[in-house]
Amino acid sequence: LKNKFFLFNFFAFFKKFAIFLASSFENSLALRKKQKEIINTYFSQDEDGIDLYKYLVLLCGMRSGKSYLVSTMCLYQLFRFMIIDDMSNWAAEVLKKEIKFPNLHWICAAKSEQQAMDTLFSKIASMIEENQNNNGFFSNYNIKINRGEIIVKDKNFYVFCGPSHASGLVGRTVAFAAIDEFGHLKNTNKPPDGADYIFEFLTKSTMTLGRFGKMAVLSSPVSTTDPIVRKLNEAK
Repeated sequence: LKNKFFLFNFFAFFKKFAIFLASSFENSLALRKKQKEIINTYFSQDEDGIDLYKYLVLLCGMRSGKSYLVSTMCLYQLFRFMIIDDMSNWAAEVLKKEIKFPNLHWICAAKSEQQAMDTLFSKIASMIEENQNNNGFFSNYNIKINRGEIIVKDKNFYVFCGPSHASGLVGRTVAFAAIDEFGHLKNTNKPPDGADYIFEFLTKSTMTLGRFGKMAVLSSPVSTTDPIVRKLNEAK
């Protein structure tokens, strides 16, 4: 069983993102070479099939494609979990622990809920709809797209716009959390809307899945002491 599992993940390491791109995304996902490189690196795995990286700190100028890149990452993370047949068995084999999965969440957050809606969430919703219209991977599932929420009913997966404060994000198991324009949040660790507080709060929501629970922050630069620059320095 261990060898079979290793071979499965060996295949996943090299092929899964290629399969994702081939699932009616060939033309609609206009990813640059560097963007593909970042995605493949961020989702790379060790020889046992365990993700190498949990955190992504992305500091880029305005209109550099960072929101599109992270939206694609969020969608790819959704794809990764949707192709798992039995989440409980997966947790037992891969995470080596027993987990009950009543539901799983993908969170798009920003300084305001509307900003998260206009950047990350709207891109994810549009890519899913286009994929469905092209009879791609997501057309095989019962997916409902509402304002601010995407529900994969077959799996009890939820993608939604998180509020700009932590109080609305309590009690969720999170597979992917992204905070857009992180550098523009309040430069404090105080609740409910300090940048560091929200980062730590959302990170805790991803810890159930270990390094498979992804935490990404992205922003254009504001100052040399803003939250995104501090996170970048912490990562070095």
